[in-house]
This record gives sequence, C-alpha cells and structure tokens, in this order.
Amino acid sequence: AYYPRQDGDLAQVREGLGRMAGRAFRRPVTAGELDAYMGIVKAELDAGEKFRDAVKAGMASILCSKSFLFVAEGDENADRGTLNDWEIAARMSYLLWSTMPDDELFELAAQGKLRDKEVRAKQTARLLADPRSARFCDSFASQWLTLRKVGQFPPDKQLYPEYDAHLEKSMVGETKSFFREVLRSNLSLREFVDSDWTMLNARLAAFYGLSDDGLPRDEFVRVSLPSGSRRGGMLTQAAILSLTSDGTRHRPVHRGKWVSESILGKTPPPPPANVDPIETNPIDAPKATLRMKLEAHIHDARCASCHAKIDPLGLAFENYDAIGRWR
Repeated sequence: AYYPRQDGDLAQVREGLGRMAGRAFRRPVTAGELDAYMGIVKAELDAGEKFRDAVKAGMASILCSKSFLFVAEGDENADRGTLNDWEIAARMSYLLWSTMPDDELFELAAQGKLRDKEVRAKQTARLLADPRSARFCDSFASQWLTLRKVGQFPPDKQLYPEYDAHLEKSMVGETKSFFREVLRSNLSLREFVDSDWTMLNARLAAFYGLSDDGLPRDEFVRVSLPSGSRRGGMLTQAAILSLTSDGTRHRPVHRGKWVSESILGKTPPPPPANVDPIETNPIDAPKATLRMKLEAHIHDARCASCHAKIDPLGLAFENYDAIGRWR
C-alpha cells in the first residue's frame, strides 16, 4: 500500500513513507525524520539500485527504528512530565489489547481529546468490550498470579495418576476465566478472595467433585457453588494450589510466600546465609507432621522474623494436596 504508483515519483515515495512511519511510530512523523528516510532512498538510487529496491530500503529503515521497536515516551529535547495524547493512546492500546492503537484512538489523539478523563473512561470501556481485551486478561492474570509456573514441576504419575495435560490446561483456564469474569462484570475485589461461584468446564468440575452435567468439555462457564463448598475465590483454585508444589508434595512455605507476594503485596526478604535446613525426621523417631517440623522456624530468631508471617498463610491451605484436591 505504500509503494508509489509510478517509478521515479519521489513525491509519492515521501507521502507513502510518511503514512507508513506514522502508523509504525504511532504518532505524527516530523519533517526531519522523513527527510532522513528519503535520504536513504535517494542514496540507494544514486548507488544504482532499482527504484523498487530503493523504496524497500526506506521502508526497512523505518522498521529498524527505535520508535517502531519500542513504545517511546517523553521528549529527549525537553523536560516534559506528562504524556501527550499519542502516548496515552499507545498506553491504553498496548495495556488492554497488546497491540497498536486503532483508527478511533488515533483520531482522538490527533484531536487532543485523550487527556479528557471522561473520554479516556469511555475508550477504556470500548477497549475492554472488544474481543482483543482477552489478551490483557490472559497476560495480566498470568503475570500477577505467576500462572506460568503451573506444571513447572510435573506431578508424580504414581502419586497423582489423574493429572494430565488436559487437567493442567483446565486449571489455568479456570483462573484466567475467573479474572476475566470479575473484570468484565465489574465485580468487587473481594470476589478474588471469597466467592460463591467459579468458572468450570466438565473436567475441572469432576476433579473438584462437583456435578459436570451440561458443562462443556473445554470452554468455561460460570457455575454457582453449593453451600459449604471448599472452593470459591482464587486462593482455593487448583492452579494456585498446584503452582506452589514440587510435583510430589505441597509446600506450605511456598504457598505462604505466594499469598504474601501476590495477594498482600509484600515480598519476604531472602533467607539469611548459613542457616541450616530443617533436619529430616529420623527413621526410629516418632512421626512428625509438616506443621510440627515448621515450628522449628520459631526457635531461630533469624528465621522467625519472616516465617512467623508466611508459614501461617501456607498452613491455612494444609487440607489441599499438591494438585489442589481437598483431602
């Protein structure tokens, strides 16, 4: 679309490269920038290249520019502390769609309207209503909740024979669908902690011991949970519970650290150096529960300062095994 209609028409080349650069950079192109790209085209022509190849060189230089490869903000030649309309359009679009702004955002940016709070609110609602916002739901939920770690340590087949790729995909799908439902229905943040519903498909419903009648095999639908259910919210979802295991057993300390970081926003400091790990229970000694072993943390002041805050958070989920089943 950016090739000139006639060979040798440099005015048309300039027009085409200007339109291409405007979209590639997601902002108006300055005359100086356009002069530089035209200089490349002319240099190629002077070197004996074919007209079409010379134009291609100009186009390639646009795609190699940092203004295309990066979402640039600010002005290197001025002290500017606020975003302009073009930068606001890019932020909104890349946040919610993971791609460049569409024509409507570009038009509003050109009119200088995106600094208006009401206009931004209306555009945010429009972007979220678009199917492309599913990219935001998947990406944000994955980064916030560290869902990419699900399956990092595949569960032992002998201990968990029912765990397979379909179940793992269903686990992650529940959490992403749950986030999407809370966002699009504008529900309270409390739903993330405690809810009387969740998003299920047939496989996950059966895994939770719930009725799977009428549920689709792969797609997720909102399902009301029975009274007294041990599910609800995100903290008891199988994806969250399984990502804090090592494939053979659940790990309360890791679960507590996850809750502290992802839900409470507090990252525990790294463990102090030269602290011996908790000793294994001798074969001839009475059996000790994991809770009893973790109590060793409170007897060492170097450990207790952190473990007193994270161990109880993990032990609260002690009834869920390494793949999130209630036991």
